Amino acid sequence: MPSIFDRYTEQARRAIYFGRLEANYRNAKFISVENLLLGLTWDKDSRADRVAALKSLEQDVRAVLEMPSLPKMTVPYPHGVDIPLNDDAKRVLAYAVSEADFDQEFWIDTDHLLRGILRVPTEAASALSQKRRTLESLRVASAQDRRQCPSPSATKWGRFIVFLTRNQPIIFISLLIVAVVAFALFVRWMGQVP
Repeated sequence: MPSIFDRYTEQARRAIYFGRLEANYRNAKFISVENLLLGLTWDKDSRADRVAALKSLEQDVRAVLEMPSLPKMTVPYPHGVDIPLNDDAKRVLAYAVSEADFDQEFWIDTDHLLRGILRVPTEAASALSQKRRTLESLRVASAQDRRQCPSPSATKWGRFIVFLTRNQPIIFISLLIVAVVAFALFVRWMGQVP
């Protein structure tokens, strides 16, 4: 069964994981939007960091959110303890999907999460707005960053496959089966040629 995170890039998954660490450290019962925003600040050179300079804003954002940095030692993470997303954080993930669709991207990256945060009125969105990070400016910056560092789905074939998998899954599966059968027949024919 496919996971809701199948479309997320590795860095986007890491950001959510780090948001979970932030929530765990504070003994929170839920992962909040603020935890997700702080999770986005952990990785340097993620797409979100490139378009919004999150790493350089980390301390300011933490001060506005009144959430100090985690200690530099290893953070204990209880295995088997599930910390769910709160309703606003779930909305952020839904908006991240919407932002990826807006960009005509299959993969949901960290900049989509960041833009999703700006679409839900929370303290995290307010902290970003105070630092002049707006949805419109980040959309422009994301588009520019994608031109400079395209994702794998940005190729023509990648977009075609994304279109088929989203809109015409039966056609996509049929084409895939035809391609596999044709390849198998070709290999069999090559084996019979002296």
